[in-house]
Amino acid sequence: MKSHTLLISLGLGFLILTVLGFFFQWQEIPTTRQGLGTLQTKNVFQTTCATCHGEKGEGIQELMTPSIASLPRWYLEEQIQKFRNGQRGNHPKDLNGQKMRAAISALSADEINEALDYIKILPVLSHASTLLGDAERGYQLYYDNCMACHRFNGHGEVASSEAHHSMVCKTGICLSSSRNLKKVSVAIIPMMIAALR
Repeated sequence: MKSHTLLISLGLGFLILTVLGFFFQWQEIPTTRQGLGTLQTKNVFQTTCATCHGEKGEGIQELMTPSIASLPRWYLEEQIQKFRNGQRGNHPKDLNGQKMRAAISALSADEINEALDYIKILPVLSHASTLLGDAERGYQLYYDNCMACHRFNGHGEVASSEAHHSMVCKTGICLSSSRNLKKVSVAIIPMMIAALR
């Protein structure tokens, strides 16, 4: 009888320890969003990226930072590499680029991967249209200068990002400083953007 009571006590003790073990282990697992992105990943994004790109990756117009939510990972990796190796963010007048380069330089490769994992699960955002323009003229300008890389619908491909994804102010900066589009002035960018609507 004593051995039977001892076995039951040991069994109940083991069961209680097992349940408590699972409970405490569950408490220590970082929360996930849509099955991806650990709490640490979210923290890397929030402490570094969100400062300029917003909590949802929506971009901040006042800071002239683009939306990064739902951008393809390959494109983000390519841009990060350009900031790291000095292809971007080294011009004395590009203050935003210099800030981005400094932020990227402060992160390890693992932290960058964690932030990219988090960005991958951010929902696609739509941005309010803020520009007016001549859609026909914009289409022609887009067709002549942009479509080769960004394709007929602006979705781009592995060599270039979506043309309509970035905020308008970022697009204006990009176009006005592009080596291939020296002839395109900031004044006609609204017309080019209108073609994407």
